[in-house]
Amino acid sequence: MSSTQEHIQSASQRNQDLLHGLASTDHAPSALSQQNKYIADLEAQLKSSSRICYKAHLSTAKERADHLKYEESTVRRFAHRMTGQTEKFEEKVSKEEREYFEAVRAQKAAEDQHALLLRNRDEALKARADVQGVAHRHNQLQTDLDALYNHIFQGATPEFPEED
Repeated sequence: MSSTQEHIQSASQRNQDLLHGLASTDHAPSALSQQNKYIADLEAQLKSSSRICYKAHLSTAKERADHLKYEESTVRRFAHRMTGQTEKFEEKVSKEEREYFEAVRAQKAAEDQHALLLRNRDEALKARADVQGVAHRHNQLQTDLDALYNHIFQGATPEFPEED
């Protein structure tokens, strides 16, 4: 049976390699945790954004119906003309048109924000996949280092009785 010092010397290169690998991947576990939190935040924002898009779509549909009710209604236009309220009717048409275009603008902004969140989430998922690989390597290196130390230092060491 070889001595503890011979075990240590024979394992020194492997120990150096493991320590170097751990140092180069030391950031991975915290980066993975941070990436998971970021993705969870994006998911929550996407859920909220979906609701906003749905409400904006409903609002746009309502405003479009109101706009068309006045814009394309020849009967209403004729009735207002007959009562001498042409200006009031034109103001109403103009108001409904502005409200409709504002609803369309709000819907477009909500959809753009939602699309941006989707792109950010997709990028974050790709980044997490990369970090997961590095974190897995880090965990494997740590397991290998622990196994190496256990192999060398487990049990009684007659050369160092005060350390046992």
